[in-house]
Amino acid sequence: MTDLSTLRHVLHAPESAVGGEAALPFHMPFHVCPHPEKNRVFVSDMGNSRIVVLDLTEGAPRFAGALGNTAQKGFAPLQDPNGLTLVRGKKGFELFVNDEFFHNATDPLRNRCVRLTEDGRYLGEFRSVQVKGRRHDLTWPQGLASDAK
Repeated sequence: MTDLSTLRHVLHAPESAVGGEAALPFHMPFHVCPHPEKNRVFVSDMGNSRIVVLDLTEGAPRFAGALGNTAQKGFAPLQDPNGLTLVRGKKGFELFVNDEFFHNATDPLRNRCVRLTEDGRYLGEFRSVQVKGRRHDLTWPQGLASDAK
């Protein structure tokens, strides 16, 4: 696996990938999250309401798929995915995505953080966190980070 912390030079800046949805050019790519165990990165493509998955093989990133852009049971597609991070879960890695300006008719003010499997299956979401019994709503959530623990 490539140790991304040793990278010193930009070798390739993909504008889009090849074929199908992959041909859709990036529109406001915001955050990049490297996979801790695979030669893969996740890119929040805010303007296209999706997370782009790129495999880092053969010297150039290659489109491996898009996540969060199609409805699933209990899940409305991402609207404005911004910050993202991978967290080790009980059954592999989970991708947390801050959907910065998400809104709907039943809850137009609070935005959300969505949990997906690394292959895009919806696991859940939250719009608030509780701290000492007090609710703190997510309003325009942006960057996310995690560590190995």
